[in-house]
Amino acid sequence: MTSRRIRKSSRYCETHAAELLQGLLVAELIAPSQTLWLASGWVSDIPVIDNSVGAFSGLATRLPVRQIRLAEVLAAIAEAGAEVVVVANEEDHNLAFGQRLESILTNFSLETRKRIAFRQKPNLHAKGLLGDDFYLTGSMNFTFNGIHVLEEEVTLQTDAQIVSRAKVDFTELFPLETP
Repeated sequence: MTSRRIRKSSRYCETHAAELLQGLLVAELIAPSQTLWLASGWVSDIPVIDNSVGAFSGLATRLPVRQIRLAEVLAAIAEAGAEVVVVANEEDHNLAFGQRLESILTNFSLETRKRIAFRQKPNLHAKGLLGDDFYLTGSMNFTFNGIHVLEEEVTLQTDAQIVSRAKVDFTELFPLETP
């Protein structure tokens, strides 16, 4: 399978996007990408991994036994060795996510803090999560409403050519070095 499409609504595939996102983030904790990009017009510190029974606690030392939030997971992925780049538009809502991420990172080493970047770009409307071997793209913002409430469509691409092209695009649009 090189792609999987999910069309979700409140009655159809309502949990598929959340489960797919959890799977991708757990995979990143196990084998981090060199660079993980998350681009979203709007991003919130939402629960993304259900660790309420401790099933994923062995993946990272900092994963508490509870719902794990996006900022915590991204910090743990950076701690595991990935460069993490989060880009959102300039809405105040997104600034709160950046501040939450910064707050979490105060508990991490300087090396880990250097591997994660939060940036805001005017008029950003693109959405995607891009790792070494996958590209999740579509209409879904990384917010509670985007993942759980609104009718959205997302596609997971694993075709090497598509992922490679997305890496070129993301590297140009959202460079790793400080702007």
